[in-house]
Amino acid sequence: MEDREYISFSELCALDFDITDIFAMRQKWQKGALFHMDHPRKSSAVIYLNGCEGVYYTSLGQTVNAQRKSLLCLPARSEYKCLNGECGSEFPDVYLVEFNVVKDGKILTFGRSPFIIDSVNSYVIADICVEIIKNYEASVRSYPALKASVYKLLAYIGREETLSRGKRFDSIATGIELLEADVMNESSIDEIAKMCGVSSGCFRRLFKEYSGITPGEYRMRVKLDKAKQMLLGSNAGIERIAEDVGFESSAYFCRIFKKKSGMTPSEYRKFNT
Repeated sequence: MEDREYISFSELCALDFDITDIFAMRQKWQKGALFHMDHPRKSSAVIYLNGCEGVYYTSLGQTVNAQRKSLLCLPARSEYKCLNGECGSEFPDVYLVEFNVVKDGKILTFGRSPFIIDSVNSYVIADICVEIIKNYEASVRSYPALKASVYKLLAYIGREETLSRGKRFDSIATGIELLEADVMNESSIDEIAKMCGVSSGCFRRLFKEYSGITPGEYRMRVKLDKAKQMLLGSNAGIERIAEDVGFESSAYFCRIFKKKSGMTPSEYRKFNT
């Protein structure tokens, strides 16, 4: 199971997945200590800074400042250094929960570098982490109970991330709806951004965060998806389909369709019927 794929906590909520390699512990940090993760992590982890601070230096040259009561994700395969900052006088400073998320034989990870999960309630997180650690440390360990508590943690993070993500894109909701619903709309991205009351650069940046691709790429994907539906659900000719999904010519439509799907529209229709 060495193949790994990237996923977000919110996307994880929609999957049926397994959790393996669980490890959990309380930690006491020492101010000024420098921890090196100089080899790829074998598993993902979330780490809750209960009574301390730390600065993470990633292998990609990023710096992540973690304050008290913050939650970090340490993705599988990430490499980093952590400089311990101010530490509390009571034990523990940190709650650490490690695990692997497995789907269809592949280990899913959350990125390439540590990052702060800033959409969660610290008190809720602390309670769930304590529950996980108690289940892990139990004299008679119940793996169903241990897994259930880790699922609870991931479900909570995913739900809060989804809610936060939705609010983040409120400003471009009109543009998202327009690009998703109206395949024939030919408004420029600048015009759509203006409808949303944001700059073109802001719209493009937020839209790529929302969908993972640019507005132009998304618009083309919607057109091609609609074309595929027409190819399989109707007897319409290629020229008619090209026109109905907003291509200027059937030749251009066929060229783009083959580039994106690996076959011509006619081949796609024949292959799937």
